[in-house]
Amino acid sequence: MDVSPNQPATPGGPLRPPGLPRTPRRRPSGEPPPLPHHLQTSGFGWLIAAVVLAVASVVVFADGWRGPGLAVTAVDTAVVGWLAGLRGPGLTGAMQALAALGSWTAITVLLWGLLAALLVLRRLRQLLVVLGAWMVLGFIAQYLLAPLVQATSLLVIALSAAVRRPRPFGVEFRGDWAG
Repeated sequence: MDVSPNQPATPGGPLRPPGLPRTPRRRPSGEPPPLPHHLQTSGFGWLIAAVVLAVASVVVFADGWRGPGLAVTAVDTAVVGWLAGLRGPGLTGAMQALAALGSWTAITVLLWGLLAALLVLRRLRQLLVVLGAWMVLGFIAQYLLAPLVQATSLLVIALSAAVRRPRPFGVEFRGDWAG
């Protein structure tokens, strides 16, 4: 079989002139890649629910512990009391282990472990992305969000009411109350 200089060796058609864009590369099945994912109806529902809950918490606790904030706290205390009555073998230990995974110590150890693993495996591009995201997140939290939260008095009142939440009455704590 003779191949002319203007024809490719594969049966894909003639050579493209320089400057023409390549056709998008397909997966072996011929389907386009699954990304990017678009937000579906359920995603919009969760987004709306999150915004509604955030706005409702600010509105309910805007007056502190007066008015609707007191009623919400009473209902919350009743639910926590009911949940505290549920006991099962090994459930307390499992919940304490789960709570330990969310501690600042565990998160810091996991982050440093990730950085060490990326360095050992020579995944320098991913290491740079993680370090960059870590620095950008710190910058956003320290220089953009902190002054915004301090300047927004309504949000500060709602957050301070949530931080100084009283312990539920009549519930024995088997873990620490930090956080």
